[in-house]
Amino acid sequence: WDHGAQYFSPKSAEFTCVVDQWHASGLCTVWEAAHCVWSAHAGLSPDPKARKAKRYVGSPGMNSICKGLLEGVETRYETRAAARRNERGGWTMEHGKTGAKLGDFDFVICTDKTTVMRHRSDLDKKVLSNFIETASAM
Repeated sequence: WDHGAQYFSPKSAEFTCVVDQWHASGLCTVWEAAHCVWSAHAGLSPDPKARKAKRYVGSPGMNSICKGLLEGVETRYETRAAARRNERGGWTMEHGKTGAKLGDFDFVICTDKTTVMRHRSDLDKKVLSNFIETASAM
């Protein structure tokens, strides 16, 4: 099972430089395929945009890029975790099922969209509001 976009195409010079580095390190490859579009009027036809931009895919899968970027960073997969504020102003992470301590951290990055929902009663609303305001300004 692979997660992520079907492909991506860098649009800016800055992102193109990053993708060139990923490509050189083997995290992605150019997607050489017959790109087509379908419409009820014309049926199947070559995609006119396909010649204008390179399309890339992660190699061997789309999540390879994220895994490559995390090289050297301690990561844990398939682990339900619970975070709570600790006395030093950081975060203590615990295993969501066993309660075993996973460690203390200065920051927590969460990619689960339901974790940052305003209806959650277990989140510090002031911290959440500051995060949402900062992220919205970007």
